[in-house]
Amino acid sequence: MSIIIDSIKNRAAKNPDEIAIVTSGNKVSNQALWKEVTRLSQVFLEQFPDKSRPIAIALDNCAELIAIDLALLNIGIPAIVLPPFFSDEQVKNTLQDCGAIALINPSQGEAINVFGKNLKIAPTKNVAVSLPKNTAKITYTSGSTGAPKGVCLSLDHMETLSVSLIEAIGGEFAKTHFAVLPLGVLLENVAGLYTTLIAGGKYVIYSLKEIGFANPFAPEISLLLSAIKNTNATSLILVPEILRGLMAAMAKNNTRLDSLEFIAVGGARVAGELFESARKLGLPIYEGYGLSECSSVVTLNTPKDVIIGSAGKILPHLEVRISDDGEIIVRHKKLENCFLGYVGEDAAVKELKTGDIGNVVDGKLYISGRKKNIIINSFGRNISPEWVEGEFLANPNIGQIFVYGDAAPSLSALIVPSRPDFKIVDIERAVFEINKSLPDYAKIKEFHLTTPFLPTNGELTENGRLKRAAIFERRFKNPQELKFYHKLISETVLDAQKLMAVPQIQAGLKGDISLETYIAYLTQAYHHVKFTVPLMEAARAKIPVENKLLHSALDEYVEEETGHENWILADIKNAGGDMIKARDSAPNPATELMVSYVYDYINRVNPVGFFGMVFVLEGTSVQLATKGAGAVAQNLNLGPECFTYLTSHGDLDISHLGFFEGLVNQISDTADQDSIIHVAKMVFKLFGEMFASIPLTSNQTANNQKELAYAI
Repeated sequence: MSIIIDSIKNRAAKNPDEIAIVTSGNKVSNQALWKEVTRLSQVFLEQFPDKSRPIAIALDNCAELIAIDLALLNIGIPAIVLPPFFSDEQVKNTLQDCGAIALINPSQGEAINVFGKNLKIAPTKNVAVSLPKNTAKITYTSGSTGAPKGVCLSLDHMETLSVSLIEAIGGEFAKTHFAVLPLGVLLENVAGLYTTLIAGGKYVIYSLKEIGFANPFAPEISLLLSAIKNTNATSLILVPEILRGLMAAMAKNNTRLDSLEFIAVGGARVAGELFESARKLGLPIYEGYGLSECSSVVTLNTPKDVIIGSAGKILPHLEVRISDDGEIIVRHKKLENCFLGYVGEDAAVKELKTGDIGNVVDGKLYISGRKKNIIINSFGRNISPEWVEGEFLANPNIGQIFVYGDAAPSLSALIVPSRPDFKIVDIERAVFEINKSLPDYAKIKEFHLTTPFLPTNGELTENGRLKRAAIFERRFKNPQELKFYHKLISETVLDAQKLMAVPQIQAGLKGDISLETYIAYLTQAYHHVKFTVPLMEAARAKIPVENKLLHSALDEYVEEETGHENWILADIKNAGGDMIKARDSAPNPATELMVSYVYDYINRVNPVGFFGMVFVLEGTSVQLATKGAGAVAQNLNLGPECFTYLTSHGDLDISHLGFFEGLVNQISDTADQDSIIHVAKMVFKLFGEMFASIPLTSNQTANNQKELAYAI
């Protein structure tokens, strides 16, 4: 017997017209949900009668995903809901690891209709893998280090948690839950969806794009704020990073979310100052703690029982003890084990050693940090980086922070500002003020600004925890010294910020430019791209032949970049411009100066500095291509044949940046490194001036001018 399936069935019988699920364009009643779950159950049984092989789901947040997930639960076929931030390679490895028999997705495979929407189910060629008996869901947890592990959970494990949450929080809070996290994150899947449906609440689910998370590099929190407000949501589940973004958007827009009654916050320690700031904005936040192996939640503060600074009261179905060395150990009271085991491992885990350090006082858990993450400075002082990071994350100017300093006399940090239009003085002031409240051994003495830590780059877990081993491997030569690529990012981040603030670029990213402006941009792009290969050849000729690393790299770049200026001319022609006129025109002075400067630097100072230009152009084209090209195409109603340069360079330069990172990290000569940084800073400035030289008219302005001309 399934508690969640029985709950849906009973809701359909007692209140058939009551709304169970809300999307941005539809409302699904209890009866409609139950009807679709039972229909899909039959469809899956007919296609997969032995029920032993798992089925994976790769969909954005939507009602269709919910119906599929519940149908698989109903008939006992193991399900894997894949997080949308998994790369293609991660998806492939996950499906192979668990022996998934099929993948439900938007575009490839045989048709499957769900709520009238045509989806696809694609069979796989994966070899069957033995799973623990009664596996209902497999969730892949990346943890803080190592390869992802498939955690196998039974229906009993997940439903016991849901019932325990309802008991702890109170059924009166089951009203309108809004899904902020992807359903591929177990915390939202079980604690959000299943718990809401069992408790009789309404579940609101919009696509990630609709709530501002289409681009993980630049979330639009204002969309999330509007969606929560418009739906009168009463509960949310957030990670601290999203909470901080939501608070900043509320303050900026002078908006309150008075309908909210309960916000569970987990994934990382929440500083007391952040709690106080949230409460001042009227946000009812309650910190919790959990792990995938425990079906997502172990402890939680609630309206009945809250202590700021604690991770909350231990849920009724669990018991927690602390080992002699401070490690948190969890045991299930009602079932024989915490979870069924990991994919590929036979033994179920009866007692889970979490790897976290903490203590229990009066039934409430306090967490200090990760056992393996403890920093021991050169004076022998033990420091939990999570504690220091939590203090800094309370400041609204700091989006992410990674603290390091093992065997060093003082701590250092990598800091990601909370918004793209940050001011360095605000970050410096934040570090100064927070340091005043910390003991001397925990103060940050040096910091570097850096790019975000993300699940997509392997540096963040799905619930927002830093993957420290991955960060060290990717960004550091040793525990104290940054690799050159990340030093280059840190040294030029303010220059990159100024470039991206140029009005022409901002308008392009929003798609709010006229066709004339787009063609003018392509014309200037042509005038610098046609010199890409000659510049490479000039640098190659000046670099000593014994430097085989850079010679080989430039040979590869030349082969890759040859002829790209012709793509631009084709785009101009396909967009309705005069290709010959563009080709024969004189470049704007800013464009000519940028090319001339790099030629001069190669010949006069250091040819290795050329790679500073490569860094700027490839990094910028990735951002323009991934966001700007689509927006411009949509607003100007242009086809893909008008964007071959931008879209192809977006794909190329994503891989090129990986190649570039590996290349420059092998450049050890400090003079060469300094030259690359110097040229990058100069090209950021000159590239910005090139964009600023392009006449800017918006699509709307151009249309208005045409209408006025017609009227005259």
